[in-house]
Parts: sequence; C-alpha cells; structure tokens
Amino acid sequence: MQIGRSEKVAVMPHVALEAVRKCSCENASPKDLEKVLAADPGLAARVIKIANCPLYTTSGDVTTVSGAVQVLGLRALKGVIFAAAYDEAIAHVPGNAGIDRKAIWVHSLLTAFAAREMAPRLGGESDKAYVAGLLHEIGLITLARHAPEVVSRILAAAEKEGRSTDDVSIDVLGFTAGDLGAVIAESWRLGAHVAAAATFITRPALDSSEVTRPITFSVAAGHVLALRATAKPGEEIAIPAGLQEHLESFSQKEIEELMGRVQMGVQEVTSAFAPSPPGRGQG
Repeated sequence: MQIGRSEKVAVMPHVALEAVRKCSCENASPKDLEKVLAADPGLAARVIKIANCPLYTTSGDVTTVSGAVQVLGLRALKGVIFAAAYDEAIAHVPGNAGIDRKAIWVHSLLTAFAAREMAPRLGGESDKAYVAGLLHEIGLITLARHAPEVVSRILAAAEKEGRSTDDVSIDVLGFTAGDLGAVIAESWRLGAHVAAAATFITRPALDSSEVTRPITFSVAAGHVLALRATAKPGEEIAIPAGLQEHLESFSQKEIEELMGRVQMGVQEVTSAFAPSPPGRGQG
C-alpha cells in the first residue's frame, strides 16, 4: 500500500477539512470561517452547539456562526471548529474497522487538552499543542475510513501478539498510521507541528526540529496522561525516552489539578456533541 498522493485521500468530509485548513492559516479571518461553515449546516450546528459550552461562554445564547465569532473570538473559535470537524471525521469511520469511535474521540480530546495545559512549561504554544494533540490520530482515522478491514487486522494482531500497532503496521503496510498522518498534515497544510506530533508522539526525542520539538513533547506528554486517565487498574503506561524528565518537572499536585481541568474540558465538549433527547433540541 502506498502513502503518496495523499492529497487525493478524503481525510474528513470536504467542508470540515476546508474549515480545518482555514483554521491552520495564520491570516484567516472570521468572515473566511463563516463562509466555509455556511456550506455545511451540520458542521455549523456542531460549532454553535459546542460554542454554547460553559467552557467557552457563560451566556449560552450563541445561535449563529457570526455570533460564535463575537462571543468566542477568533482563536477560541478555531479550537471549536477543529473539535467539530474531527468529531465529524471520526463519525465516518466504518464499524468494521475495529475502532471504538467514542474511545478514540475521548482519547484525542484528553490528549489535546492535556497538551495545551503542558505546552507553556515545555516551551510550546498552547493553541498549536491543542490542535496537534487533537489530530495526532488523523492517520489512523483516515486509514480506517479507506481500509477498515486492514486496520481491524492490524489491531487484532497487535492485541493477540502483544506487539505495538506501529510494529504490526510496518509489517503489514510498510508504514505506520503516524507516518500517514504526517504525510496528510503536510499535503493538506495542517501545520508542521501536526505532522511532527503524528510522527513522533511515541518517540518525541527523535524530533530534531527546534520549531516543532516543544509541541511534540507537549503532545507526547498529553498522550501519556490521556492513556493514564483511561488505563485499567494495574495497567502500565510506557513513557517514551526523553519524556520522563519533562513529566517530572510537574509536581503530583500540579498534575492532578491539570488533569482536573482537562477532564472538565473533555466532559463539556463531549456533552455538547451528545445527541439531543427525542423531542428536544430539534427544530
């Protein structure tokens, strides 16, 4: 299987991807984002719904995309759009891929919020760490959408043989989901920080770029904390080489307080995307 020509691969629904690409542009304006979202009422509704979370606003009266811009500001709105678009991408993963869509959505959010919290201490930008953390599984999600049987086989073999999914992926495909994620991030101009995090999330010490390295370590740390947050009792979470000293720069109390904020953020976002009860929240 080849991973070239990824510009032809549907990473997520077209409008969602275009919205993500716009958000990745430093000079994107509120009007640019409004124009993109106008082409997909469903995605716009998701953005408005999450914009009403207490995490972003206390008023709870955002009813339009332009209103979301005014209430949230451009920076926060971009974070909302990334979350809404990625949620839509995960929703399109076929059931036969063997992926727990809810679990990977929660894991991605945990990683994103934790990476954002840790970035300032590790020398990275919070917003970039959030996006890179959120999208670190974009390669797996894309592969699952286009080759669900292959992903199912890789996941099953990894569990049965006690090997990492990366090792099995290299045997089966010749590349990892992270490799694919990096190619996608570069082809769709999602940012070098997204590409680096996808590639090096389990081996951050190998990121030699002074530009992306702080984000990569922030995302790798967020990834470890996310795994710990959902680990089974007694389950050991491996810490990549070079990451331990960064984690130890936080006291246990700081980690607990940080994860409290992370869990609150994840809960509010997932609640915003939960289906409305029958007869409520529908026009």
